[in-house]
Amino acid sequence: MPHLLNVTKDLVWNSTGTGTVGRINIITDVDDKTFVADSHVTVIRPLKVDSRFIWCYIAAPGIQKRIEPDDEKSLVSGTTNQVELNSSAVITLEVPIPPLAEQNRIVARVDELMSLCDQLEQQTEDSIAAHQTLVETLLGTLTQSQNAEELAQNWNRISDHFDTLFTTEHSIDQLKQTILQLAVMGKLVPQDPNDEPASVLLEKIVAEKERLIKEGKIKKQKPLPEITEEEKPFELPEGWEWCRFASLSNEIATGPFGSMIHKRDYIKAGVPLINPSHMINSKIVEDESVTISSEKAHELRSYELFDGDIVMARRGEMGRCALVTKRESGWLCGTGSFILRFHHDLSREFVLLLFRTDWIRSYLGGKSIGATMTNLNHGILNKMPILLPPINEQNRIIGRVDQLTAICDQLKTSLAEIQKNQIDLTNALIDQAVG
Repeated sequence: MPHLLNVTKDLVWNSTGTGTVGRINIITDVDDKTFVADSHVTVIRPLKVDSRFIWCYIAAPGIQKRIEPDDEKSLVSGTTNQVELNSSAVITLEVPIPPLAEQNRIVARVDELMSLCDQLEQQTEDSIAAHQTLVETLLGTLTQSQNAEELAQNWNRISDHFDTLFTTEHSIDQLKQTILQLAVMGKLVPQDPNDEPASVLLEKIVAEKERLIKEGKIKKQKPLPEITEEEKPFELPEGWEWCRFASLSNEIATGPFGSMIHKRDYIKAGVPLINPSHMINSKIVEDESVTISSEKAHELRSYELFDGDIVMARRGEMGRCALVTKRESGWLCGTGSFILRFHHDLSREFVLLLFRTDWIRSYLGGKSIGATMTNLNHGILNKMPILLPPINEQNRIIGRVDQLTAICDQLKTSLAEIQKNQIDLTNALIDQAVG
């Protein structure tokens, strides 16, 4: 028979359910509705005791930590994935009961302090939102600067308040992304008029592709339309060029289909397969459990990776890339990936930098075609507008980005240490107050 609940008096303590065991709530009067308890909760009906006081006691960390199965005084049975709060544990739980008048004073004080906490939380959220807006606005002035003088002025405005602006992981990530955007706009390092223009590199790429086509190593690509002014998000410096990605790359090869490789093909200490999950921070981090035999690798030799290739995810996180080095040469491209190959003069690090920008990732994610992409295809990638600086400037940009990114990483490390110290201090003060 259903267990009818008394509003404002009964408490329900979740006894089963993934991630919800231990939650306790007081039944409150909502539109005079009738409440019925199901089998997933334990009903507590206090007698001559304030229900709110019982709620405060059970909701406190001292009892809640006993919901973990590995706690020394655990109240639950089962494993971490499936725990159960038995009614016998609830019945035998010792509860300190002060006089009723003191219970009421405790509950009133808790309500008062909880209200204060809610106000502080709201103020914090408002402060964080205002801080994020300020950071976005100030960083936006950098990318919108019309010339070097204006850029310097805007940067000085930020540097004067650096310590108060970049105090969260989000703000530091915004700074990183702004650095990347300035890099691809040609605003991060000065131009050198003596640099060989990017148009010369494009001519070299065309010549090499024609040679590879004649040798039967790659297929001839279909001609693509010129880039329109509407497709150019910003103006490039002298010596830079806009082009389609197909004009920049020698080849875009697709990894094997899922039907060609099965889990039963995996062995230990074999030839590694590189899937999108193995592309971490532009580097390849292999999984020893995802390797295949030499015989299977020979069967899939057309998907072999070589030093200087870039592997890129075509599913999931669009733009996720990693560089193939000598160490990974001879390994195989896995499913869900592209192999990108380029002229030897083109900086692979600069290509990786391009794919880290929000601008490129937005394109690859489908913003350019007004839809969310879940599986990137050759057509979208080949038509992608891309920018190309002179070769020497590519290298200067990479050096500067590496330098500034290292500073951002140091900021994050310092921030993590500060936050840990704050938590340790808070816990120590709480322990002192409770003790």
